[in-house]
Amino acid sequence: MRATLPSESKDRGTDPSRSPLIPATEKKPAGASASEKLCIDEMLQKYCGEFGRWQLKHFILTSLAWALEAFHTMVIIFADREPEWQCLDGAGGAGIFGHLSDSFLGRKGSLTVVCALNTVFGTLTAFSPSYSFYVLFRLLTGCSTGGVGLCAFGVALCAFVLATEPVGPKMRGTVGMSTFYFFSSGIALLSVLAYIFPAWRNLYIVSSLSSLVFLVFVLPFVSESPRWYLVRGRKSEAMKIMSTIATSNGNHLPQGVRVVCGILGIFGMAGTYNLLFIYTAELFPTVVRNAALGCATQAAQMGAILAPLVVVLGGSLPFLVFALCGIVGGVFAFYLPETLNQPLYDTLTGMEAKENTAISTKV
Repeated sequence: MRATLPSESKDRGTDPSRSPLIPATEKKPAGASASEKLCIDEMLQKYCGEFGRWQLKHFILTSLAWALEAFHTMVIIFADREPEWQCLDGAGGAGIFGHLSDSFLGRKGSLTVVCALNTVFGTLTAFSPSYSFYVLFRLLTGCSTGGVGLCAFGVALCAFVLATEPVGPKMRGTVGMSTFYFFSSGIALLSVLAYIFPAWRNLYIVSSLSSLVFLVFVLPFVSESPRWYLVRGRKSEAMKIMSTIATSNGNHLPQGVRVVCGILGIFGMAGTYNLLFIYTAELFPTVVRNAALGCATQAAQMGAILAPLVVVLGGSLPFLVFALCGIVGGVFAFYLPETLNQPLYDTLTGMEAKENTAISTKV
């Protein structure tokens, strides 16, 4: 969220209370500091560019993983006889690497791991001494391939998220749909490779080594998602990538206190929303816990409905409204009971008497 300072509005001869949140760009004297409060989408829209040279290069390099997905998924069409079964472990791998991608590994780290696994298991498939080993290695390849794609024939997971997160809101849908072209191109290229290497072992080796080529010559030039850095608390690295995007696109990203304050404010609101579920579930007894959680969620959604109406106030008023809501909510929180290390009560009467419903057992 952004706002002009009241003094700036007066200089233009307008009412500060009705000034727009997104003012026209003005030239400032040398040495003047411009401080704004922005989230990543706003940085992309106003300063970095929603889809410039940096995002195009990042999108192409990352989406090449789609071709790897096509190689490892469709190679059985050219190398195997038509089976009476279907492999399902790609979905299992998608679940595993999907969680790892959101955790400590990150998007780029997860993509690195699955490319390495694709290379190893795909190559081992080519040297399978028996049918049992072949099935085992194909199962493991399917699991690792599920990390590149959501499932054996689904949308890309690590590569898709990594390619679209640095793109602005207006172009994100177009870029996301464009990744499908790389999968189709991978299938077409695999047909050429199958014609050149008709022996199934050679075809498995070539299709597997493509993951190694991607790992060594492409991934080093791919950047981690700035959004992942941000949610992991690595703000300086996120800002570094945003500055690189702006510079590559021929733009300039301003530095200021409000950028940091905006990021911290978003963290605070996100933390409050998450704690709402935990605290409400611990505060109310079993007989009304679900209903209480539903009411709390409805109240939170009402805030989401009213937030756009607050923005149209203009000037600094939206920031004042959000700040007052946070202060009032914080004051009220002092009067709420502590639930840490407390038992979950089953009835309202039991909660008042601090007693839980007991279950009698006979030994």
